[in-house]
Amino acid sequence: MKLRLNLCCLLICAAMGMAGCNGPGQPAFRFGSLPFKGLGLGARADPAKLGEHRYWTPLRFADGETSRGIIYTQQAGFIDLAHIRDTADWTRYFALQVKEAIEAGEGSLSVNGPDRTRLHLSFSYPDGWDELPTFERDRLIHELSLRCGQEAAYAHLTWHEVITWYDYGKVPLVSEAASSFTYDDVMSHVVGLYAVERAWNDPERDYNDAMTVALADLIHELEPASPDRTAEAMEEVEGWWWERGRALKRHLDTGLERGEVVPMLIPHFTVSEGSQPAPPRRFPLPRVADVEAQGMRFEQFVSMELEPRLLLYRRLRARLPGEPDRLVPRRDIPRLLEFVRQEMRQELGPYVESLEDAPRAETAAAVGG
Repeated sequence: MKLRLNLCCLLICAAMGMAGCNGPGQPAFRFGSLPFKGLGLGARADPAKLGEHRYWTPLRFADGETSRGIIYTQQAGFIDLAHIRDTADWTRYFALQVKEAIEAGEGSLSVNGPDRTRLHLSFSYPDGWDELPTFERDRLIHELSLRCGQEAAYAHLTWHEVITWYDYGKVPLVSEAASSFTYDDVMSHVVGLYAVERAWNDPERDYNDAMTVALADLIHELEPASPDRTAEAMEEVEGWWWERGRALKRHLDTGLERGEVVPMLIPHFTVSEGSQPAPPRRFPLPRVADVEAQGMRFEQFVSMELEPRLLLYRRLRARLPGEPDRLVPRRDIPRLLEFVRQEMRQELGPYVESLEDAPRAETAAAVGG
């Protein structure tokens, strides 16, 4: 069965040129899950049985990896294991390209990303860069590459959530709008950024082993629920966060403007007997500006643009000033998110982002319940 599924994924990727299958060495997509029951996509992951991480492409199968499933955590809410792994792998892929470019002293880099969207980076080296001792420059290259990779991966994955709302999907004629910005997506991307940072900075292990350890440790720190308790979490918010195989709540707090994300937590729900509900925790987004070096500043080190090569973008760019051919993620994605927010409120009700909303009956009525 596993071989059959892997072969199917390979054939689909080869035939369709889908996300994650558009270049040598790029990570292949994993099939995610939904944080509610229905549609056959509500798989639950066991935090004690995550398997071994495998950076994989369509030609390298992820044997031994548990890639799918939802876990409810006390600190981060619902998270999707496949999205976490995808975020980590895309971060690593971009970081390796950046590292090679900076080591060569290049001023720019262009590389294909997921969803037929090309990444363009321009680098501005600070004064005194060439005079740095080799060990210090190597340290900075290591850290700058990671931060650039994190920002690039997060921008691409947030862009993916935007376009899925407008019926973009990995499989032609199959809409993924029902999965756009569900209340596990954004935090899964953030957790992926945190996990890959630990793996990138682990000199004792190769990437797969380092990610296996980092992911297990990080999820443990987030206080995960058992698969049965995760199912109970889903049941707790039925008719409130989701209904009839459709998410009523969406998480649009991407943090691109503010620089941090606050997860959606179920009020008064605990992952185990005797535990306490956690107050909302703020998760800072890693940024290049975080890099520090004596006498040097890196706020302007990199500029980033996304070039969508999608017919869909012709329609979306008309909503942006100047109808740009390329997106500046921190500037343009929040602008498009406002349109998504307005449309979600019209379709799913005015409380689509709020936990302090109308009674459940009224929420369900917004979608014909």
